[in-house]
Amino acid sequence: MAAKALNKTVLDINGSPEAGAKLESFVKGTSTPLALYTDSGLTTPATNPVIADAAGRFDVYADNALNYSLNVKTSADVDMDIQFDYTAGGDSFIIIRDGSWDAHVAADSVAAWDENGARTSFDRSAGRAWLGLTDGEQPEFTTDFANITNTPTTLSGYGITDAQPLEATLTGIAALSPTADQLIYASGADTFSTATLTSFARTLLDDTTQGAMQTTLGLVPGTNVQAYSAFLDEVNQELGTGDQVEFIRVTTANNEGLWVEDTVGTPHRFSYIGGDNDSRLVSITSQDIILAPAGTDTFRFASDGSFRNGSLTDVTSGSSDGFYFSGGQLDISRNVAPAIRARRRTSNGHVAQWYRDTTLVGAVSVTTTNTSYLTSSDYRLKNDIQDLSAEEATEFIGALRPRKYVWNTTQEPARGFIAHEFQEVNPKAVSGVKDGPEMQGMDASDPETIASIIRELQTLRAEVNDLKGGQS
Repeated sequence: MAAKALNKTVLDINGSPEAGAKLESFVKGTSTPLALYTDSGLTTPATNPVIADAAGRFDVYADNALNYSLNVKTSADVDMDIQFDYTAGGDSFIIIRDGSWDAHVAADSVAAWDENGARTSFDRSAGRAWLGLTDGEQPEFTTDFANITNTPTTLSGYGITDAQPLEATLTGIAALSPTADQLIYASGADTFSTATLTSFARTLLDDTTQGAMQTTLGLVPGTNVQAYSAFLDEVNQELGTGDQVEFIRVTTANNEGLWVEDTVGTPHRFSYIGGDNDSRLVSITSQDIILAPAGTDTFRFASDGSFRNGSLTDVTSGSSDGFYFSGGQLDISRNVAPAIRARRRTSNGHVAQWYRDTTLVGAVSVTTTNTSYLTSSDYRLKNDIQDLSAEEATEFIGALRPRKYVWNTTQEPARGFIAHEFQEVNPKAVSGVKDGPEMQGMDASDPETIASIIRELQTLRAEVNDLKGGQS
C-alpha cells in the first residue's frame, strides 16, 4: 500500500482557523466510513472523524489504492459545505461543493478579503457569473494547493497568463533604480549597471547619417577639422605600421623641427631641432643614427660618439674600404684608389698642415709641378743660432750605421737604417721605443740629419779644394 498525504487547514467565514473542525471519511459516493491514517505507513488508523488541531489543520494519510469522499464540519457538527473526493491512484484531492454556498453567510453574499487583507464580501450571484457558473453550480479545483511546496518554474500549469515568470536577466534589471539621463548596460552575466547618457549624447544617437552627426558635433571638414587629403593619406601609407615609424610631430617656438614617435607615443630614433640656434640631429634613445640609402648601412653616428663608413673591424684592420673617426683619431682604408686626395685648386701653397698643440710644425705644399714636405723652420721660431762645426757634423755622420736588410712582408732587399740604432744618434727623427707596443718609425731626411750631411760635404769640398790648390 502507498499513502497519499492530506495536509489541509480549515478556516471559518472570517478567515480564522476552525479549531476542532471534524473531517469525516467515507467510501467515495457512499455513507460507508473509510479509515484515514496518522502515519505514512498506513499502520495506525485515525479517528473518524479526524479532529483538527488548534490551527484548524488536518495531517493524515489516505490509502491511494482506495476511493474517498471527505466532508468537513465545525466542532459543533455544523456542516461547513466543504467536501473532497479522491480517486485511487490520483495525484490530488479534488475540492467540491455540495449544496448552497451560504451555509454560514448572509443569503446574498459570501466572505472575501481584499488585497490589503481587509475582510469584505461579494455578491454570490455576481461571483458565480464572474466564475462562469450558473446558480447551484459549484467550482471545481483540480490542484491540491496545500501540497505546493516549491517555487513554480512555469505559470501555465496554474492558469496564470498575465504574469511574468521569474527570470535571472529581468531580476538583474529590476534591481536597478535608474534616474534621469542614465542608460542600463550589462556588466556581466545577468548583472547590470547604469551609465550617464546626457541629452546631448541622445541627440547624437538619433542621427542616422554621418553628415547629421557632423552637424550635431559642429564639425566642418576643411574649417575646424582636417579635410581628406590624398597627400596625407600617401604619407601615412609610406610611413606604414608595426616596427616602422607611424607618427611625425613638427613642433615650433623653442623646439622647432621634426620629432618622430613610434605607435605607442615613445620618442623613436631621432629628432631634428632647429630654431634660432644650431640645428641638431638628436638621437632620443641610446641607439645609433644610421644613414642607409637603399637599405645599405652607409654612414653610422654611433652612440659612443664615433662616426664611420663601413664595418668598424674591417676598416681598422684594413680588410675593407671605409673610414672610422673616434676620439680625434681617423682610420682610412682603401684598396685600389688613393685613400686620401688633397687638392689646391688655383694657387700654390699648403694642401695639408700639421700642428703640435697650436704650433704649426709641418705641411705639404704644392705648386703646378712640385710637391714639398715641409718641416717648420722659420727663424722666428728659433734663437741662439750658430754655425754647425765640421767636428759636430763628422761625429754625427760617423755615428750612423747604414745597413742592408730584407723586409719580412715582401722579402725584398733594401738599404737604410734600423730605427733604434738611428735613434741613438738622432732621437728626434725616430718615434716609439725599441720593442715597444708600436712599431718604431723614423725620418732620415729630418733637418738635423740633412744639416750634418751638408756640413760634412762642405768640409770635404773645402779639403778637396785645398788639395787641388796645393797641387797646382
